[in-house]
Amino acid sequence: MYSFRPMQAPGNNGSTELTIIFLFVLFLLLVSSAATGIYFYTREETNCSKIEKSYDCKFNDNCKWNEDDSECEYDSDTDSDSDTDSDTDSDTDSDTDSDTGVPYQIPLSTDDYCNDWGKIHQDVPGCGRICSSEDKRGMKTADDDNFVLWSRDADISSECITASEIDKIWEVQSGSSSNRKLADGYTLSNYPAGTSVKCGKNDLNGEADGVSDSVYRVSESGTLRHYPNGDIATSWDPNWGSSETIGDCKGLTLGDPMATNPSSDPATAPASDPPLGG
Repeated sequence: MYSFRPMQAPGNNGSTELTIIFLFVLFLLLVSSAATGIYFYTREETNCSKIEKSYDCKFNDNCKWNEDDSECEYDSDTDSDSDTDSDTDSDTDSDTDSDTGVPYQIPLSTDDYCNDWGKIHQDVPGCGRICSSEDKRGMKTADDDNFVLWSRDADISSECITASEIDKIWEVQSGSSSNRKLADGYTLSNYPAGTSVKCGKNDLNGEADGVSDSVYRVSESGTLRHYPNGDIATSWDPNWGSSETIGDCKGLTLGDPMATNPSSDPATAPASDPPLGG
């Protein structure tokens, strides 16, 4: 007997192979297209001009598509944002004294508030005068007793604390908010240049502890220059006998001794011109 075998359509294997090849090529094109898109998307801003397709250009954060010229361009808005950030940084830096690190710092006062050594004196916009030390802090009000221990409420608003940076300037020690020291990078306020001062201890002339007889003049650079005698002191400051006292002069710099003030010494006045004819 004859067995029945179904007939196989001719060329069926060839069609399957062509389909597989077509799908493989399509897969390669998709992978290539995705890789190209990722490449252009992550390109630096200087290469925007090399992107030819609007699709790739629009998906690059640094670029924008110019519809009029049909080309990809660098997005200038990104640059302006960075400029704004840099301007903000420079404004912030300008609030801080580059020499002392303390924002809005001013010399020690000549009135009864924040007038002695070991303190930081600030004049913060919108807050007024803020005084702080290792032990206390406060803000100038009608009541001068506002200078209180760190463990007590000094009646300073959070905005003024942030602007003055006193919590950063006076660094917490041993986890206790009332135990503080001057942090690195900050400098105490000095007496105004020309102030006559004495040392409570660690006198710069090497005298024993206790307020010494040596009187100094605060220079423009903050060094202390010694008055060798009363006449020289009087030529610069008639009230030198009522000088301020720095509690501890340790770490301060001794400058050159003072000489007589030229403007008060007749011997240094310029000689008059000789008579005509010699």
